[in-house]
Amino acid sequence: MQKCWNDIAPGQAFPVRWNEQDIERHRKEYARLKAYDDRVSCLAKDLELDGDAWVSNERYEEVRVKCSALRKSWDVDHNGGLFPFQDGAPSWFLS
Repeated sequence: MQKCWNDIAPGQAFPVRWNEQDIERHRKEYARLKAYDDRVSCLAKDLELDGDAWVSNERYEEVRVKCSALRKSWDVDHNGGLFPFQDGAPSWFLS
């Protein structure tokens, strides 16, 4: 956004000052967020979940068992965050 600020607000100084450490931290955190989002999307597709992770009554037990196995093998560091589909967790769908 900083690079195109002059197109957004011509003649106005960019309102935020970032140092190189801030920029590098943002790059790393964004890469982690992107990786997490990609992995969660793949997981939702593999589990054949509807939009907000809804599962039909007919498929519920099958998906619950599959989800439980996937949760046990989920690597928080590698996948960029906590396993997204568990009771009491914030909704991945809303993020």
